[in-house]
Amino acid sequence: MLNQQFSVATNTVLDKTNLNSIIEKLGFEAEEIEGVNPKLRKTTIPFIFPNAENSLFKRLRKHFDFCKIIKNEDEFHAQLTLAKWVNSHIYRSDEVAAVSNPLEVLELSREKATGFWCGHFGHVYAACANAAGFTARHLGIDSLHTKYEDSTHHGTNEIYSTVFRKWFIIDSMHGCIYFKDKVPLNAYEIATEWLKNQGANIEIYDFNADKIITRSHKCTVNNQHESSAYYFFFTDILMDPFYNNGEAYPHRLLFFEDRGREKHIWYQGPGGKTKGRGSYRHGGYAGSFLHTDQLDDFYFDVNTVYIKSRSLHLKEKSLALSFETFTPNFSYFLYKLNDGPWRKFSGHKRWNREEGGYLLKDGKYNIYPDKEPHLNEIKWKLKPGHNSIEVKPVNYSKREGATSSLYLTLKTNPAFKKNKAQTH
Repeated sequence: MLNQQFSVATNTVLDKTNLNSIIEKLGFEAEEIEGVNPKLRKTTIPFIFPNAENSLFKRLRKHFDFCKIIKNEDEFHAQLTLAKWVNSHIYRSDEVAAVSNPLEVLELSREKATGFWCGHFGHVYAACANAAGFTARHLGIDSLHTKYEDSTHHGTNEIYSTVFRKWFIIDSMHGCIYFKDKVPLNAYEIATEWLKNQGANIEIYDFNADKIITRSHKCTVNNQHESSAYYFFFTDILMDPFYNNGEAYPHRLLFFEDRGREKHIWYQGPGGKTKGRGSYRHGGYAGSFLHTDQLDDFYFDVNTVYIKSRSLHLKEKSLALSFETFTPNFSYFLYKLNDGPWRKFSGHKRWNREEGGYLLKDGKYNIYPDKEPHLNEIKWKLKPGHNSIEVKPVNYSKREGATSSLYLTLKTNPAFKKNKAQTH
């Protein structure tokens, strides 16, 4: 049903002006410039991502079979299947254990020794997703409510999709994701839809039942649409779900607070059941919250790549290409030129006397190093007709990121040859 209801969407922003300028410098005329190469959205927050190859993640992969279950699925369906797996492997009961380690949660759930709540689902999903090579994080969310109303505080997750090039909410406890116009939504987008029209344009997909539903089991204030439950949200800056850094890093939370939200206070607790005393301010206000009103701080790009280009030799008709990425547990790039084979590139060549633009082949120093590829660049020779470059990052789990591309159809510019002859 999911394949019938929703289609893949990608960001196809392309800076053609800069490319045209470079192409003209090399004596070509562009008949067509196509591709997918959006600039990366960058955060100013020092997020600390987990090392997916440490002993705890290795134990998680060894003792539980989630990697095998998602092995043959495409990225998006693998992320949903993983959430279904977490949903079915965490035990629920009225007695909740005071443990947070994802390995302990899964082992105790297997024995049905104790029950767990939403925060446990969030940390286990983040651990399993990162162990499988994805980039996922735990989120805390809540409705806008007064101190005399009950909090609907809930722990959930966002995961980055290289298919959609964005973060989106995936709730393994309630088994749902949210769509608008066939694109999965993140916490900010869901809350925006609530403020705009009470979530009227949102579709809620139950991935356990494989159907669109009117609402999940998520609590809301006064039975409002559940998009209202995402008004406040934060994420951990230390993204390791095992908190494997001990006391080396303080527990800091990135709290999104724009002009609308800064007018309100996030209250926690059963405000309606306190005999008029009301609930309390969220504990994050005591020093854990790091406030930002910049969306890129929260919704930055990972596991994607931006192709940077500059002109090199006029005679060789060549470009220098470098690849910008923010890929946790980055290993190498895969790239291919002009429909050739995929090749590996670490992102930085070793320096030696013959490379890096410092020394020419005849042994003389190059006083114009920008005319040669730098150590972080590869050379792309252009020709009349079809030219192409495709590149994607790969992490240590061998999980491939989003492919960025440039496709150029070129012809020789006769005016360029004429102007060049006149200058001589």
